Amino acid sequence: KMAKNFNPTILFQEIFFFAVTGALAILTVKLAFVVPAAVIISDSAAGIAWWEFLLFFSVATTVFLFFGKFLRRPWPLRVLFLTALFFGSLISLGAFFGDVAAPLAAVLIAAYVIRPFILLHNVVLAFALAGVAASIGAALAPPAAIAVLVALSVYDIVAVHFTRHMVTMLREMLSAGAVFAMIFPRDWRNYGGLFGREMRRQSERAEKSVSAGDFAMLGSGDFVFPAMLAVSALSSSGTAAWTVLVFSLFGLAAMHLIFIRRGVSRPMAALPPLAAFAIIGYFMARLLGF
Repeated sequence: KMAKNFNPTILFQEIFFFAVTGALAILTVKLAFVVPAAVIISDSAAGIAWWEFLLFFSVATTVFLFFGKFLRRPWPLRVLFLTALFFGSLISLGAFFGDVAAPLAAVLIAAYVIRPFILLHNVVLAFALAGVAASIGAALAPPAAIAVLVALSVYDIVAVHFTRHMVTMLREMLSAGAVFAMIFPRDWRNYGGLFGREMRRQSERAEKSVSAGDFAMLGSGDFVFPAMLAVSALSSSGTAAWTVLVFSLFGLAAMHLIFIRRGVSRPMAALPPLAAFAIIGYFMARLLGF
């Protein structure tokens, strides 16, 4: 059954976009500041505790649930989604392109709005999530980042497997065309499909499965939070940051294997194995003196 369910195309896409997003997050912090990343992180971490971030995360999740459940119109979620994409992309593009980052981000988002191809959706999301991960990781010391990862892993399990409000929120975002998730077609040719058309069809099956039909999905948090720890590890060294990212990729592979071994295409909490391997990578880097 495992061999039957295994799809190397999807696994390759997950690994590629995960690695690109994490690398962009690390490079964003390394390039954005002329002083060493360790100085930036140690200075900024004093003002943000792990519980403050979790409080902000809770408020943001509540806002999205409110817009999805009580405002029966898609445009508020769509506006929030595009705004988040713009500012997230602005951060990562700013590290590479400086003063022209704002117009570049605007052009990128405009192209996505006009012709929302699935490939473009993933590219825009990679830049946006990298910017978010860089911002959070640069504001948290590694112990705080680890605490956030553990807490959100528990939350992920509860939200997906018990309260199932994460599945509900996904269905609402799919309907609004505002999906904070990477889309991975089972067939490469489907990358040319328009995001809105395919997601409307997919939303009809979201309650049953996030990987039903021709696509699989991986939520934005599954990219952001391991990358967050990698960025935070820059306070130790660049080698430590890259070590965390590499171990996170092993966690991604483990998550994929767990998913296909289940034999059923239903949503699963993907963050726990990703977080576990990222944390192991951090402690391994410290143990080896990186």
